[in-house]
Amino acid sequence: MESPLYADACEKYEQEGLGKLPEALQRNSLDHYYLSVYPPLKGMQILDGEEVALPKYPDAMRNAYLHIPFCSGVCDFCSYFVTAVKPEKIERIHHYLDLVQREIDYHRERTALEIGYLYVGGGTPSLIPPDTLKKFLDNLAEKSILAPEVQGTLELHPEFFRQRQIAQRFLDTLKEHGINRVSLGFQSDSDEVLAGSNRRHGSNFFREAVDFLKANQFCFNVDLMYALPGLTRQQWEQTLHTVVACEPDSISTYFLSVDPGTRTWKEVHSGKTVLPDHREIQVQHIMAQTYLQQNGFHELPSDFYSKVQGDPAKFTQQSLPSGSYSLPVGAGAYGFYDGTQFYNQFDLKKYEEKIAAGQSPIWRGHKLDTDNQLRRDIMFSFKNAPELSKQLFQEKYSTTPDGRFPAIFDLLIGQGLIRDNGSAFKLTPKGRLCVEEICSLFGDPGMLSKGDPARSKSEDDKLEKHNYSPTLGRSPEPPAEK
Repeated sequence: MESPLYADACEKYEQEGLGKLPEALQRNSLDHYYLSVYPPLKGMQILDGEEVALPKYPDAMRNAYLHIPFCSGVCDFCSYFVTAVKPEKIERIHHYLDLVQREIDYHRERTALEIGYLYVGGGTPSLIPPDTLKKFLDNLAEKSILAPEVQGTLELHPEFFRQRQIAQRFLDTLKEHGINRVSLGFQSDSDEVLAGSNRRHGSNFFREAVDFLKANQFCFNVDLMYALPGLTRQQWEQTLHTVVACEPDSISTYFLSVDPGTRTWKEVHSGKTVLPDHREIQVQHIMAQTYLQQNGFHELPSDFYSKVQGDPAKFTQQSLPSGSYSLPVGAGAYGFYDGTQFYNQFDLKKYEEKIAAGQSPIWRGHKLDTDNQLRRDIMFSFKNAPELSKQLFQEKYSTTPDGRFPAIFDLLIGQGLIRDNGSAFKLTPKGRLCVEEICSLFGDPGMLSKGDPARSKSEDDKLEKHNYSPTLGRSPEPPAEK
């Protein structure tokens, strides 16, 4: 017998006509575009500071992303820039953070660092030994790099909780420097599913880990993944129950992207792994959306659920994404300023060489022209903002989003994915079920690399694996009537 939650999700899937969406808006793991950067890596060029200029620093930087490219192992679906590090080789992390500190000094010579928000991701930041973390954060504090009221988030891996004394020292160090929010990569309550994707933990750590974080007065987010290979609707529902019962401050749900070069991608193409179809993907998605909202969580931005103050329906867009700058720190980090989306080196040896030579660690990027800045603002507004304010777009671009892309907006309104309230466009609940696909409609197809004969195969493979954007710019036109 099916559960009421699953039956309700199936009914909503049919009522919303999700199976009748144009192909470009139908979700599947092999063509999924998870919007984190625009343009994608394949659309970027090498920025060497000579033939192609580096982005110009703003007067001050207040947001930073620090990438820690080390993990205890590599999950089968992972396409991030990471490398596995064994416990006996932990000195690699000491050395890496020394390089990061030198990189920060390089930035300090060129702009004021007044970091009010620091996100530490990876990889696995919680692999950093507590003493190394303290030395690093103490150094930032001594140089007044972190703002007095800094907000920060650091990603924790489940293995972190196995050595409680070390974990306690780690959390104490974070709190000492004003960082009191962490994100916990739980993913699933099913040991079978976790083992099947090379996660290095089971599910039994979770409740004690939550109690430990609460005892230390940490705000915490929980990451979950739906539509994983082999994940049943019963397992997904149990995962939702388990997490909500522990009362996290927020929950992030992620859909599986299968990127070229990952083990999952290879297993799919060899026939060893079978991915769920569009219906099962969206039914699991609707289950999460429904259950979390029933339990007091509000979805904003899409796929991020928290218990916020006020009525989210009344939230408005205060600024455009292009006005928000982010400093990338460390190998594999990405950032945006001077109208340029860019990445630091995806190679630890080259990263070290750049830092040792007193050079910028930037690797690839693209300075967006006005039209592509408009595209990017539309994409990231749909992804992260409560709405798309027509006034803000008109003031910056002398046009509104629908004025620039009338056919796409007609399609989205006609499909019931967005609504026009006169002053702004808002995603409907149905639209939030395919926000990444909606965003991809606004990508410039000409931004995708057509290949460079001067690039080696290994370089092409790297760009393909970390591209994050196989469907960007796919035609939004609905299929012809049969």
